Amino acid sequence: MTDYNPASGDNDNISLDTVKKAASDILRIFFKAVDFIVLSLRRRSLLFLLCCLIGLLGGSLYFFLKPKNFETEMIVQQSVLTRKTYDGIISNLNDLIESKSYADLSAELHCPTQLAKQIVSLEALSLANESLDKDTTTRLGIPFKIRARIKTSTIAPRLQQVLVNYLNSNPYVKQTREGQTRIFLQKLEFIDQEQKKLDSLKETYNRTLASMKLPTTFYNNALNPADLYEHSLNLATQKEGIQSWLNTESHGILLIDGFKSPDNPQSFSLTKALLVGLLSGMGLGFILALLLSIKDGL
Repeated sequence: MTDYNPASGDNDNISLDTVKKAASDILRIFFKAVDFIVLSLRRRSLLFLLCCLIGLLGGSLYFFLKPKNFETEMIVQQSVLTRKTYDGIISNLNDLIESKSYADLSAELHCPTQLAKQIVSLEALSLANESLDKDTTTRLGIPFKIRARIKTSTIAPRLQQVLVNYLNSNPYVKQTREGQTRIFLQKLEFIDQEQKKLDSLKETYNRTLASMKLPTTFYNNALNPADLYEHSLNLATQKEGIQSWLNTESHGILLIDGFKSPDNPQSFSLTKALLVGLLSGMGLGFILALLLSIKDGL
């Protein structure tokens, strides 16, 4: 049996001196790197400043030359299709915009090509500005937003009308709503006829009751006036609900709040453009100064 001898192998224990030495080496490397960077930037300060100026110039050119778009939103409510379905419809329109297929977009929306060319983008969002592409809600009647970016703010009212008409003229939506409308109109006609009969019956009963001079608390089992008024109230409630549906939900999309015509474009501010340009120039100058120093061996 062999006895264990600590001196026979390497000692894996980490001593305090080892830790100090490692920390000292790391700090030495760090300060050497800092000295190298500072010396590189000092020796090539003109190049660094030139890159900063180029970055500022690029930021200002981006701000003044980039097309400025106007952003506007409208709030709508769906009553036939889910919000995710409408997101797909809007996304298909946006694909035509991104591919600059203005003739196809014009034919799809039934609008002039000149109007189609003024649209920069379209997207459907929740009221919390969340994308609807992964929305799993199947409940109808939930409002959502349609956001449009346009080149000219004056087309906002016209674009709103075009989009609402387009969404409501969807073949499935149109067929579904037309069928429901026919059913409700027939039901309204039936309710009107029933109400006329009830009004005539109540009038006849009141005349008969007055001529017989019977106590008001006595009713023949064949006719209870309370039932007449209860049935009349039920018909009136149904009629009110149907008329409300025809006024507000007879279309697939109900407009709640329309597009506005913004006065100012939504784009990068000049300050932000200059800041981004300056940071980009500083980064470029830093990299070039280090590379040239490494190449020259400092």
